[in-house]
Amino acid sequence: MMEDIYYKSLENEAVGQLTAFLSRETMPQDSIGVSSKNLTLNAGQCSEEHVLKCTFKACDPEQTGEVSVFRIIEYLQEMTGQNCEDWRFRSLYKRLDPQERGIAVDFSTFCAVMKDWISDCRQEGEDAVDLTNSIQDLQHGNKQLAVQNTKLQKTIEAAEELNSRLSEEICDLKGKLKGTQPALEQARVLANELEDLKVFSKSLEEENSKLHTQARQLVKEQQFLSVQLDKVQEMNKKLLLEKESSKCKIKDLFTKKAKMKSQISEYENLISCKDAALNEKTKHAEELTVTLDEYRMVVQELKLEVSRLQEHLSQSYQDQYVLPGDFLENVKTCSQAPAQPLWMEIEESQRQFGEEADLPSPLCGMLTSLVTDPLASGDIGSLAERAVYSTFPETTLLSSAESDSTTASQEQALVPVCGELIPTVREKSDENLFEILLHRFLVSSSCLLLHILWNLVLLGLPAFIALLAVSFLVLPFNQQPAWAESKGCSWPQLQLQYLQPPPT
Repeated sequence: MMEDIYYKSLENEAVGQLTAFLSRETMPQDSIGVSSKNLTLNAGQCSEEHVLKCTFKACDPEQTGEVSVFRIIEYLQEMTGQNCEDWRFRSLYKRLDPQERGIAVDFSTFCAVMKDWISDCRQEGEDAVDLTNSIQDLQHGNKQLAVQNTKLQKTIEAAEELNSRLSEEICDLKGKLKGTQPALEQARVLANELEDLKVFSKSLEEENSKLHTQARQLVKEQQFLSVQLDKVQEMNKKLLLEKESSKCKIKDLFTKKAKMKSQISEYENLISCKDAALNEKTKHAEELTVTLDEYRMVVQELKLEVSRLQEHLSQSYQDQYVLPGDFLENVKTCSQAPAQPLWMEIEESQRQFGEEADLPSPLCGMLTSLVTDPLASGDIGSLAERAVYSTFPETTLLSSAESDSTTASQEQALVPVCGELIPTVREKSDENLFEILLHRFLVSSSCLLLHILWNLVLLGLPAFIALLAVSFLVLPFNQQPAWAESKGCSWPQLQLQYLQPPPT
């Protein structure tokens, strides 16, 4: 034990000498003498190898046998208090690690490099002589240390005597300790428990600190969640308002949907009714075309009968009287008269005799309707066809409307056909048409009789002819026929034609 203390003191002295050696180059001139005196006092205490060994041990506390160059330089800087930029430390670093890779050196290389470095420093320094003197002083100090060592040995012997005495006292104390052994065991148990409690208290403190941190985090999270909850509540309120508005909109849409469904059902019923009416009208139009063909055949037969009667009448007059040439020409023109309308024949007769001012017009209001009639341009060549067109105008109007609806592109589903006012069709149209044809036949025959009587009387009875024409023409046309009379309301109805099915 005393030897360890002695070796530690020697190491401290060696380190102090090395520190003084390294730091004397940077000391001022006033302190050089003091440092040299200190070196002379301690020169004999230890050698250079011992100093290097102590330095290596100080740099290698793990006792691995190798020390890094950085560790040596740092240790020397700490001991001397010099800067790393000193040229001596840089030269030492280059000697220990020439490639500057941060390698580790062992004790032999360390000693060799350090000896060379110390020798170079001695040669390059200005106080090399002082260093030799300091070595002599160190040797003298070593001798003094030897004397002190003898003195210490004597003190060690005295200490051994004291140690024997103390051993005896220790034996006595051991006997006393045997009596105090249970108390010591209890104390040890209590110490162990105390250590356990300390460990447990430390663990509790750590857990408490963790819980405090968790509580802080939970408080922060609670604040953040409260802010998010406020935002979510605001969003919920907005969504509730939007929900109410959407409910109102949905109710409105349901009402509109119900209205649209009712309208669609009405339109479908109306379309079905119109389709049924259209089918009936098409059937009726087909029947009318059939009847028209029959009436044309009847008219042709009547024309043949009229021509036969005219020939028979002319033959009978020829048998009774010898007629002049102009009368025969008039009879021929009268035989060809059914090819012209009746009003043209009356105008020709009025133009021949020049009595338009005296005689009233036998057409008196029917001429404009005949002139404006679309069939007066030569589409229907006979009076029977004109009578059929004037009797059933709805068929022509419907056919024109259907042709227009098929050619024109409609953008909407339901488009009313404007300007088509259709009178009601009566059931007894065939009989009325036959009556009209009969009237026209009587008119043509009366015209023929008028020409004959006019030529016979030689312009004697113009008033009688005019009255006869009025009686046969004006009165039948001024009177409303039975097929055109309205049983109920006389207002015409607007005919709607649906060109496309309604949207679903």
